[in-house]
Amino acid sequence: EDWPMVPQGFSSRGHSIRIAVERCGGVRRLLAGAKKWHVLCLGADQEEATFERPEKLDDHFESCWMELSLAHESAADGEEPLEIHVDVIGPNLDARLAGIEHKRLNVEYRFWPGYLREVPIQRVQSAHLVTCFNAGIWGYDSWRAAIETLLRESFAPVLVTAYSMEEAADDEDVLDEWASGVPDATLEWRWRAERNPAADTKARITHDRENCKDAERAENLAWLCFQGKTPSSTEGSSTRLSSGKVPARQQDAEEAEDAEDAEDAEDAEDA
Repeated sequence: EDWPMVPQGFSSRGHSIRIAVERCGGVRRLLAGAKKWHVLCLGADQEEATFERPEKLDDHFESCWMELSLAHESAADGEEPLEIHVDVIGPNLDARLAGIEHKRLNVEYRFWPGYLREVPIQRVQSAHLVTCFNAGIWGYDSWRAAIETLLRESFAPVLVTAYSMEEAADDEDVLDEWASGVPDATLEWRWRAERNPAADTKARITHDRENCKDAERAENLAWLCFQGKTPSSTEGSSTRLSSGKVPARQQDAEEAEDAEDAEDAEDAEDA
């Protein structure tokens, strides 16, 4: 089998987002009338950004955001250019990044060193896409609270990648198990564990001593995608994607987030 190639100018992470968005119906369908594209990047660490170089994010995602913006503008005759807001969240981010914003063209990144529970809930509810790159969900119970929050509060597709097919299958099993313990929401699979066509091209073979076999490993080699679904059919994620309408609760969250951003801008001007 030929190893898939990531297009020139794209990183494996950016290309993974690009393909996932297309597979979920495209940026216009996920936006469903919202004025800006909001992404949560969970489990971020120094691979995404450092205090000395927060712009490392551009290396991963700039080409992806540019293409999504162009796709949106070509389908949105007469509308304003798409704003993209990315919350970069993770306990392994440098604590000095807290409160820092990095802006590049039409993209604004905000850093949250810590866990999802420390992020205002309206930012979770207003997200259109959640990414968890090489997350290792199967091996860290600390992911459980975040997954349960996403199932209950978010309508967005959650993209999870893994270093190997074996790890992705383990992620899938753990997610099914955790979801069964959330009484007020269910997990709806967009796709289960499979090989990622946007996997990093630097594959390596490692020997699994426990199972006495060789395993193929690479960044983002495998992936899966799910969404939370609430009991109310009018607020379920599948309804959002099929109707193209923003659920009322998410619209409220987007308006609250806009108000928060405006307040932050006023504070910055006063300072």
